[in-house]
Amino acid sequence: MSPSSSGGALLRRLPALLPALLLAAASLQALAAPRIVDAAAPVQSTKRGLAANSMSAADFRAIAPGVSWYYTWNATPLDMPSDVSMEFIPMAWNHDPSFQTNLSNYLAAGNRPRRIFVNNEPNLKGQAFITPSTSANLHAAIKAIAAPYGIPVVGPHMALGSAPADSITAYDPLLGANTTYTTGSSFLEAFFHYAGAANVESFGYHTYGNSGEAGYFVDFYHTTFNKPMWVTEFSHAGAGSQQAMINYMMTIVDLYERTPWIEGYAWFMARNSGIAHSDIFASGSGTLSPVGQVYVQMPVHDAELFHRIPGRLQAERYSSQASQQISPTTDSSGFADMGASSSTSSLDYKLFVPAAGLYTATLRVSGSTSPIKVHRDGALLAQVTPSTSSWSDVPVSFTLEAGMQSLTLSFASASQRINWLEFAAASAVAGTPRIIEHPASQVVTTGTAVTLGVALESAGSFAYQWYRNGVALSGANTATLSFAAAQVADTGSYHVVVSSGSLQDVSTVASLTVADAPPAPWLANISTNSFVGTGAELQVAGFVIKGTQPKKVLIRASGPTLAAAPFHVPGTLADPVLTLFLGQTAIASNDNWSDDATLAAVLRKAFSTTQAFSFLEGSKDAALLVTLAPGNYTVQTSGKNSGTGIALIEVYEVDNAAESRLVNLSTLSPVRSGNGKQIAGFVIKGTQPRNLLVRASGPAIGAAPFHVPGTLADPQLVLFSANAQEMNRNLDWDSVTLPAVFSSVSAFPWASGSKDAALSLSLPAGNYTAQVSGQDDGNGVSLVELYELP
Repeated sequence: MSPSSSGGALLRRLPALLPALLLAAASLQALAAPRIVDAAAPVQSTKRGLAANSMSAADFRAIAPGVSWYYTWNATPLDMPSDVSMEFIPMAWNHDPSFQTNLSNYLAAGNRPRRIFVNNEPNLKGQAFITPSTSANLHAAIKAIAAPYGIPVVGPHMALGSAPADSITAYDPLLGANTTYTTGSSFLEAFFHYAGAANVESFGYHTYGNSGEAGYFVDFYHTTFNKPMWVTEFSHAGAGSQQAMINYMMTIVDLYERTPWIEGYAWFMARNSGIAHSDIFASGSGTLSPVGQVYVQMPVHDAELFHRIPGRLQAERYSSQASQQISPTTDSSGFADMGASSSTSSLDYKLFVPAAGLYTATLRVSGSTSPIKVHRDGALLAQVTPSTSSWSDVPVSFTLEAGMQSLTLSFASASQRINWLEFAAASAVAGTPRIIEHPASQVVTTGTAVTLGVALESAGSFAYQWYRNGVALSGANTATLSFAAAQVADTGSYHVVVSSGSLQDVSTVASLTVADAPPAPWLANISTNSFVGTGAELQVAGFVIKGTQPKKVLIRASGPTLAAAPFHVPGTLADPVLTLFLGQTAIASNDNWSDDATLAAVLRKAFSTTQAFSFLEGSKDAALLVTLAPGNYTVQTSGKNSGTGIALIEVYEVDNAAESRLVNLSTLSPVRSGNGKQIAGFVIKGTQPRNLLVRASGPAIGAAPFHVPGTLADPQLVLFSANAQEMNRNLDWDSVTLPAVFSSVSAFPWASGSKDAALSLSLPAGNYTAQVSGQDDGNGVSLVELYELP
């Protein structure tokens, strides 16, 4: 189902609701939102900007595919067409009051830029040219303007250095005497003294030297002052040719993109910069210069950016690298390639694999006939050796599971280069062992019996070899690896290679953590049972994965199975359609869980692993098994052919790796009298109690800023244990003690005295349900939320 369907319409109708209520925990948990793009699709860099003196509508359309922001040295934006997605960042150029007035007016008009710039080159004559103490006062004034809107301030923006005659002279509080600030660093030392380091979030730097200068000094400034950096003007004034400028741009943009503490950078400038070969646009409106074409095409190195295969992935679109350098390609296609600079170099790529299977990747390589190894999340998948040192296409095949994962290419020669990787659609080869159940990560206490194992799609005479931390384990040659009483020394990363002659499959890597203390409690399963209508009454659930590693999850939408024994739920949804969204983009969907025999076999194993109840064979229930990066996700259940009825959404951990956890659940759905109650279920695992917050919002989401129509006027929240015993209930929330609890998990606030309901409590391991109904059997839309508390 595409976002243009009824579910996409719902998401568009409530643009502020789901991102904010998918639990404002996103800001608390510091979760970067994953992005999924097609392998060959252009990607707009969140870092990449442009210093712009003028741009036409056609100019904006030409630059926007790769550039996300621009600035004009003032608080006055250019006239950008409405169909272009770029952000304007205002600047208070110096201490002239007009800049502060313009900035205040811009913010008062409802604009909310990601940052505000202040103070352009205060150390340089002809620019802001103000002293460190005046700069500190200006910085404080701009922070006061920005504070009510919660917008960080970036500044000052320093020239690297200047001749004495062009430099500001002032009293230096560190030297105790007047000095002429010929370097940006000496000026900043005095500025930080006056402003107070804690009051400065980040600052800017300008560079016009060669690539060595552009790389060295930004690192020097960051190391010296320990602040995030913005490079708000950069170009190479000494580039003697267009190609020299392109070479410089490729090297520096690649560096700035992969440097985590560089928050943004802007090329100088759009056109008529006065620096030969540096204009982004050619003379015609909307026409990129060769330099501009490279700027738009440069890759984005973001650990949360996943490339959907099949398709061609340019080699420079890596997520991280070791001993690799970008340069203009000598091949017949593309504009850049990556080259090894040592015999231990590597490139990491983030992939989103829509369906598990055997994939063939064609590598476009040159430079050496040394082996190239392919790893997935640390496990060796395959190895290939090019037959020639010239540019050639080298195929290599390996099995990938569905979902988000990392692929690493390792190069054995310092002369090897790669232009692109092209993935063909998944295929099946007779006799290839195919793993359908991978080893699950586990966290256990010392002395616990542990078994790691795999299951294959079909029986056969296969060989097995288990690895711990990448090293083969002697004698570990069966489908399972067992520990009668696991010890702390057994902690590590495990995977198994299953082979049949030259054909093989490699499992995902499972972490085993063995500790003397029992693990902290965690949410292993979250679910919601509610009515599914049409239009604005679809069932929309959100969940949050917190941590550092991808997590495999099982997502289900049950209708027909609920209607049958042993549940006998009346009025169920006859044919659920399940769609998983990242933001407003549908990344996976399922209609009938068993239509594909291979997928059905994998799902049955996942049902067993997670102890989920079985679906009826051939039923029209829906299910997805995917590996997801930490972040916020939305699941939508709709009825095929506009069907309506009761459905159950469930999200299960398939592994219990400690590196990532399910921490949140939220569901927006209608509440009706009788059988139409909204029921949220959750499972706590572990040996200690878990502090939780459960909320049922009706009036809160009907009011500003959400304005959801038809909300439940007076929600009633009741918590039940696994044996259906009532444990607690709430009708009108405690507006005295609970606001601090809401704030602790960044849950959106409620108006004091509202008729919403909430419970804050500590629960031991077990199964629970929270039921939302309307007081006096009232009907309406409700948002039920579950938060882990600190």
